[in-house]
Amino acid sequence: EWKLVTTRSIWKDLYYTCCPEPFPVIIVELEIHRATRTYFSGMIAPIVLVTLVSFFVLLMPSPTSGARPALSVTLMLTIATVYFVASQS
Repeated sequence: EWKLVTTRSIWKDLYYTCCPEPFPVIIVELEIHRATRTYFSGMIAPIVLVTLVSFFVLLMPSPTSGARPALSVTLMLTIATVYFVASQS
């Protein structure tokens, strides 16, 4: 999902007025790029599709049959599952 492009490290010795010995400081810079196709196909597209389907729940005839609440709960669980799977990878 991530690609390491460049790395750079810098070593410095900092001197403070309180202490005579130097304090070593290491600065590490990483340039990374995210694989946008993986992110889009694995996270953005499923959430958008499930959200669009959830709007069709409002077009169902009557909430008394139980189909509308059942579909709504199923869609919420689908969104939670997509988030869970995306966080694990």
